[in-house]
Amino acid sequence: MESINIKYDLIEDCSKIAVIGSGMRGIPGVMARILVSLGRENIEVLQTSDSYSTIWCLVNGEDTKKAILSLHKEFNLGA
Repeated sequence: MESINIKYDLIEDCSKIAVIGSGMRGIPGVMARILVSLGRENIEVLQTSDSYSTIWCLVNGEDTKKAILSLHKEFNLGA
């Protein structure tokens, strides 16, 4: 079997943060608010994914608490 030459980066110690809510379905700008909120705290978003009612962001593990607090503040969820 031939080897496939694929370049990749491996980043260890990451956290997947989820923003969940049926109320955001069809509402424009939710992803932008998430990214702006995390960027304001200098949190690098490594990857994102979304479905109808959930948006996931992959962040460095050391930023987990700061990311959660930032999103709670952005969406007025209390922390």
